[in-house]
Amino acid sequence: MKRTAKIVHLILVTSALWWQTATAAANTVYVSPAGDDANPGTAERPLATLEAARDAARRLTDNGRNVPEGGVQVVLLAGRYPRSATFELDERDSGAAGRPVVYTAQPGAEVILDGGVVIPSSAVKPVTDPAILDRIIEEAARPHIVQVNLHDYGITEIAPYGPRGFRRPYRNSAPELFIDGAPQKVARWPNAGEPHIPMGEVVARGSAPRDGEFDNEPGVIKFGTDRAHRWAGAEELFLSGIFAREWADDTIRVAEIDVEREVFVTDGPHLYGFINRSFTAWFAINLLEEIDVPGEYFIDRASSILYLYPPHELDDALIQVSRMGEVMIAIEGASHLHIERLTLENGRSTGIYIERGESNRIAGCTIRNMGKLGIQVGMGTEDLPHGLHDAHGNLAPGIEDPALVARRMGSWHEHIYKYPVVYLHGGYRHRIESCDIHDTGAGGISLVGGNRKTLTPGGHKVVNCNIYRVNRLDRTYKACINVDGVGQRIVHNRLHSPDSQAIYMHGNDHLIEHNNIHDVVLASADMGAIYMGRDATEAGHVIRHNFFHHIFDFVGGVGTQAMFFDDGTLYAAQIFGNVFYRAGSSGVIKNHQSLGNSIANNIAINSPRLLQQSGAGAINFLRDPDRIQHTRATTKDPDDLRGVDIRIEPYKSAYPLLLKTFKTGQDFSPPPWNNVETSDLSMFVDPDALDFTLKPDAPPLRMVAENVTDLVTGIEGQDMPFEDIPFAKIGLYQDDYRQTLPPRRERD
Repeated sequence: MKRTAKIVHLILVTSALWWQTATAAANTVYVSPAGDDANPGTAERPLATLEAARDAARRLTDNGRNVPEGGVQVVLLAGRYPRSATFELDERDSGAAGRPVVYTAQPGAEVILDGGVVIPSSAVKPVTDPAILDRIIEEAARPHIVQVNLHDYGITEIAPYGPRGFRRPYRNSAPELFIDGAPQKVARWPNAGEPHIPMGEVVARGSAPRDGEFDNEPGVIKFGTDRAHRWAGAEELFLSGIFAREWADDTIRVAEIDVEREVFVTDGPHLYGFINRSFTAWFAINLLEEIDVPGEYFIDRASSILYLYPPHELDDALIQVSRMGEVMIAIEGASHLHIERLTLENGRSTGIYIERGESNRIAGCTIRNMGKLGIQVGMGTEDLPHGLHDAHGNLAPGIEDPALVARRMGSWHEHIYKYPVVYLHGGYRHRIESCDIHDTGAGGISLVGGNRKTLTPGGHKVVNCNIYRVNRLDRTYKACINVDGVGQRIVHNRLHSPDSQAIYMHGNDHLIEHNNIHDVVLASADMGAIYMGRDATEAGHVIRHNFFHHIFDFVGGVGTQAMFFDDGTLYAAQIFGNVFYRAGSSGVIKNHQSLGNSIANNIAINSPRLLQQSGAGAINFLRDPDRIQHTRATTKDPDDLRGVDIRIEPYKSAYPLLLKTFKTGQDFSPPPWNNVETSDLSMFVDPDALDFTLKPDAPPLRMVAENVTDLVTGIEGQDMPFEDIPFAKIGLYQDDYRQTLPPRRERD
């Protein structure tokens, strides 16, 4: 009987495995660059396009209405898939809970969705035209300059290089050049890595839209260098730099180079007007005349000719130019849809856009060399015209609020300043996991979800992602992660080498945990690696067990920090168990006109003061009816997107200290407790390897804060021992998608 039972069991198991294998094969669609859309989509006879594979998957799921057991897989075979239009996925492409629709690379295969064109090395020709060569200022560079006619490769419309920058709309990049996967540098002076040119005499400040000056008067600036005389023939020269405020970059076209007066006349205003300060400085970019070092290039828009000083011999090089001006993948309304193990590259816009839906997942993907963002979750807006708004919601006469739009960011930043609780249709519980996002033009991820009016959490998660070098074109407020909405989780990531913030934070109840954040704020100041401000209702955040390190001030002005709470935040965050090493120039955590964070159990090593307090206006901001912070906290109408009402539910119960302060004017800020500020490296396991695990006998582990009252965390009159910080858990980890780990600090 036992033997018979075993045989029957074996037959049943074998039959089940056969059925599962057969079912999986029946519910799998294959696609290959060498396929044919007339094929059935099998492994032996794959389809050719993603669109044909999508349509086949829809047939298997009855347009998302009847997803088979085990879900559906679309397997992309190895190769490069050229893209010239958005791959569109919608409700019909949905899976179901436990039965996802998955687009994935074949195991072990490299699959690339390419928004550019590949230029054969045979198309690269020496420049022989004396008129072109004579314009190159450095004579030693002239024999090296080569050219490619982009018109021959379908690139016929060349977008302008700029303008772009702080509080300008997000915009697609012009076509860009990549060699062996590395972005090359648009020709500029001074060259990358060299000091910028201090701003000369400001002959005319120009209008300052930030102050409500909407007459679009240009700035007039003295050259301050004889070299500018050589640029007199340049028609699309841009000045890029910091022109008034440490936190506000700009890239603005030069309308006129007046060699008689030795001035630049700009094409319109800078947001704050041009102001000569100790830190204001510029560089000139998009100049044929300044191709003088390997890797620099210039694209002549009129002729569609790209000129290049090659970084090395190009015979065996992969030469690519970005062309696609649309989002590469758009997921709109789908749920339980997975995109896995794909590489997206060389688009002039954003890699992946997600709107609405729930439980979609982007996993194990590489998104690189994009002109704007890596991933955008939630809608953006139409563009506001620069110079006709003050960036804080006030518009010139005749200018209307921008409408919400899909697949673009536009003037999102300005819109949420005026309407901070706008619902941007980001959906719920999307997951971005184990992805590498790098070398983008204007930020890494924009993450929005949930509803701030009702405090309904979005539940999105960015986990185990390596996000870096995300400011090739726009340098400020386009962070590694811009986060908004309610209840997002940013955990176990490595965020480094942005020109401004690692995390630009809006919204409520976000968790920032186990992240390795380093080498940030590289081209701005008066700024922190994590930055938020101007809204006391954006509370409930937890920032714990992160490692912040190597944060310096490269610009000047008032300095940099690991965390910066600005202009009226109150009781915004519990800041617990973080490790700071050489983190900030003037302070580690800065409250500017802000109060109320719980700061406990943190270790600051070879850093400035842990808490930098400047001003105490937060309570007055909240209670003063003339302040925007007051409006944001006392908006009664549930349809009014200018704010919420902290006097009623759900805010009344969620943030009781905020309401008490609003009513009484009393400050309930907890004193910091159990924090360590030290330069003693002997208490850590291996500081040279940036391992700041506390040794078992380290003095902080014997600390006990007595009679602690911290109403932000709900502690009243308790003795609180120092908690060991799980340093080994901080940062990236190995999983099925991420097989190897980089060092804790890596600068390219």
